[in-house]
Order: sequence, then structure tokens, then C-alpha cells
Amino acid sequence: MREHVERSVTGADSLHHLSLAANEEYWEYPGEHLTIAKGYSSVVHSLAAELPRGTIQFNKKVKTIDWLNPYNPTHVVHVHCEDGSLVEADHVIITVSLGVLKAEALTTIEDNNGDEHKSLFQPPLPQWKQSAISKIGFGLVDKCFLAMKKPRNSIYPHVQFIFDEKEEANSTEGTNTSIPMWMRRNFSFYPIHKTSNVLCMWVIGCDALEVETLSDEEVIDGVMKTMESFGYREEKVISSHNENDAYTNKEPPQVEEILREKWGSNPLFRGSYSYVAIGSTGDDIDTLSEPLPRLSGGSCVDIGTGITSHIPRPLQLLFGGEATHRQCYSTTHGAFLSGVREAQRLMKHYGLLKGT
Repeated sequence: MREHVERSVTGADSLHHLSLAANEEYWEYPGEHLTIAKGYSSVVHSLAAELPRGTIQFNKKVKTIDWLNPYNPTHVVHVHCEDGSLVEADHVIITVSLGVLKAEALTTIEDNNGDEHKSLFQPPLPQWKQSAISKIGFGLVDKCFLAMKKPRNSIYPHVQFIFDEKEEANSTEGTNTSIPMWMRRNFSFYPIHKTSNVLCMWVIGCDALEVETLSDEEVIDGVMKTMESFGYREEKVISSHNENDAYTNKEPPQVEEILREKWGSNPLFRGSYSYVAIGSTGDDIDTLSEPLPRLSGGSCVDIGTGITSHIPRPLQLLFGGEATHRQCYSTTHGAFLSGVREAQRLMKHYGLLKGT
């Protein structure tokens, strides 16, 4: 059970994938976790309200980011969108997930037909940047919310599961009594608040990918089999006109509605959050957060392409998001702090910070 709790916190499919040394750098913020009543979107709407109308554009999926172009006289970054539109910018802050970077920002490869798949970045990112993207781990956690039929005289408890390993090894999938493996690698159900009849469970790693392919009915079936096997039932007194005929019946719980995430199969995310994997260190996180291009003296030299420009064009590409924060990766506050960091980097570049 404890192992599965750790898997949910890190997003790793197995604890064997985690770097123990790097875990010592992780910061735990003090205080309780807070729930934002109207959701995270209310925070975004509040921040966006300070921007001029039309600043934020939706449905503009990026196809290519053309940077470090020696033939571009204005030295701006060209962001090509799939709808054919073009956005020119002096600086671009990349905040896509590490999963998207792993899938779309590595060196151009050829598929089985010999066709090339271009990198999201043109030219491709330098090898030292690609190496960091490759080495840092990226996990998957999907939350599943189950609205249960309201119990008559009780509340749903927080139930943590411990399965018998021998029973697990001998279980036969497909029988009425079997519990699916993705439930056996789950650690608990819990009400979203003390008296709520909405239960939450976390599905992790390859189990989450499997569950994303299932129908709602299949997920509910797996949940119900697990609940019933743990005696998760409501006691109900049933009587007739004769009080002596009254008896107690334990009704199985009933799921009235299900709402679940599918971060792994979403092409705009491809997972949930990062972890420091075996073979990587906090230095790789710092490397991922480093802006491009690197400057050397009075010229700009890209190590990956060898292209040299005698007019420095600093901070064309900046990198933010939870995977770029060395101490608070995998968290919302890590993502927020990375945004503050990159904003301050640009403000310092333009002399807008006090003391610069």
C-alpha cells in the first residue's frame, strides 16, 4: 500500500525508476493543501483579466517554432500554427509538458516508411538540451471521481487496500470474483470531503493508460468488484407489516456517475508530471530550464547546430513548467514559480527589475 502511495505522489510506474539521491532536493511546502472552490481556472481568469482583450488566443496549436535563423533580419522567433497563421515574437516561453517535449522536441527521426518527422523546433534543440529532456522521467496519474448513491444513515469512509500477494498471483481475470490488476495496484478510495458521497481514487502509470482505454461501465465494474470484496456495503433494515419479519440486508454500493481524467492519451499533455528518474539528476532539471541560445562573448553560438551569429539574440527560447523547477517539480506551485522566474529573467534583461 505504501509503495502505491509513493507511486501516486511521484507519477512513476515503479519506485525502481526513481533516483533516491535527487529526492533529497525536493521541497515540501509547509501548511495544509487547499482546495480552490471554483477550480484552477478561476486563478487563470483572474490573472488574464489584467491583460488587454484579445491577448490570449485559443485553438492555436503550434506546428513549428523557427528560432536561431541567421537569415532572419529581425531576429525574432517565428511560431507557425497548424491553422496556417504565423506569430512573430522576440521571446517565446515554452511551457508545454515534458511529455510533449519528449514526443515532439527530440532530434528528427525516420519512421518505418523512411518519412521524416520534424522536430517541434527548427533547428532542433541542441543535444545537451535534448539529453536533459530524455533523461528526466515523466509520469502519469489519473484521478477518477465516483458519485455514489447517498447512504441512508452513514458516510463513506476512507478505505485503504491491502491485497494478498498469493491471491493476486492466483487470480483469474474474467471471472465474477476477479479484481482487475489496475485496482490491485490502487491504494485507496476516499471521500473528497468528510461527509461527501463522491469518492476519489488515483490510477497510476501503465495501469492508468489501461484504464483510459476502458469504458465507464468497465471501470465501474472493476470498482464495484473491489468494493464488494472488501465488504464495502450499506446495512439496510427491511421490514414487512409484521415487525417480526424485519431483517438486515447489506446492499452493495451503487455508482450514480463517474468523471475521470485521461492525461496519458491527451496529445497536448501525454502524462501528468515529472520525476527525477534513475540516470538523471537535479542538474538535468536546471539544464532543461536554461534559455536558448547560449551566448559566448559577443556572438551567439548554438552548440547543436554550429550556427554562429555575430549579433547576440539572447532569450529567444525560455523554458517553464513544473519539470523545470529543481526543488518543486511535479507540483502546481513549482509550475507557478517557474513562470515567475522566467518573467523576472525577461524583466532583468530589459532593466525593469530594481537594482538591475
